[in-house]
Amino acid sequence: MFLPTTVAELRTTSRLLDRARDILATRIVYVGHPGYCSNGGHALSVPAAIWMAHTGALRPPTTFEQDACDHHPGDRPEFDQHTEVAQAIRFLSTCVAHDTGYLINEENDYLEHLCNWPASTPTNRITYTSSRLTNEQVMDTITDAAEHAAALADQLERTTARTAPAAA
Repeated sequence: MFLPTTVAELRTTSRLLDRARDILATRIVYVGHPGYCSNGGHALSVPAAIWMAHTGALRPPTTFEQDACDHHPGDRPEFDQHTEVAQAIRFLSTCVAHDTGYLINEENDYLEHLCNWPASTPTNRITYTSSRLTNEQVMDTITDAAEHAAALADQLERTTARTAPAAA
């Protein structure tokens, strides 16, 4: 997985995050184990919502209800085979990590981080207490990240236009 770096990649990330937020608005944010969802997809993890936003699927595959968050990179074909999904997951995870001080150590941590983030967000860095985020808080954060990706795309587009050589 890698972060989006082009205007097109950033715009795709923004659109996927917007769609994932819309999907989560009609469901429950899933933070349990095992897997990425429960109740046939009525409760979805953030990565599962991003996957559904990309594929257009109305329900997640049944494999998402199995043990999933502890897999290693390459063991998650549903996520790994879609570059756009991987970029959106990593972008959102990076935004959340920046806001919460979460330290991502390995490639696998991005996916695991977003699976667990809504249930284990620190509320007090001195006492290390945490609380579960509401669905609304999760969706607000996704909205902020989508807007950030769009703003970065705009900024990159303006910078590229200013530095492009003039046509002969």
